Amino acid sequence: MGIRTIHLGLCALLAVVSGCDRADPEARLVSASSLSLADGMCEIPEVAVAATSGSATTLATNISVTYEVIAGEARSGVVFDARFALRDAEGNVLGAEDVSFDFDAAMPQHDHGMNSKPVIEVSADGGSWLVRDVLLHMPGTWAWYADVTRGVRTERATFVVDVP
Repeated sequence: MGIRTIHLGLCALLAVVSGCDRADPEARLVSASSLSLADGMCEIPEVAVAATSGSATTLATNISVTYEVIAGEARSGVVFDARFALRDAEGNVLGAEDVSFDFDAAMPQHDHGMNSKPVIEVSADGGSWLVRDVLLHMPGTWAWYADVTRGVRTERATFVVDVP
């Protein structure tokens, strides 16, 4: 049994024991791997989507996360913006007064993330988030992570995006 297997097993046990809650909502997931658990955060199965728009659902409370790339598609080496919207299991819009939102992206097969941090802005009406200045520096399969925090619980929707 390798170190990674032990790590994944311990992380899974910690996630179950902790209920996938995280005491520090500002803590970040350290691993770029979509197969690992860290900081008590639950990983969500990946959903393959297009480089223009997509939808995924978190596992614990079925929060629907949708995104749309503004003005075109996600392309390597080109800065782009994307709008994210969230809905609860009943279809109600989740806004900035209900949850906080964070975005990250990584290439798990290459074990690296983005070279720059995008800027996240809440829309004027508070019902969606604009992720600005996303730069995916190389083509290939990227995992986009949409983290939704309500109280001390953070859930993740993971999108698998093939970026040309």
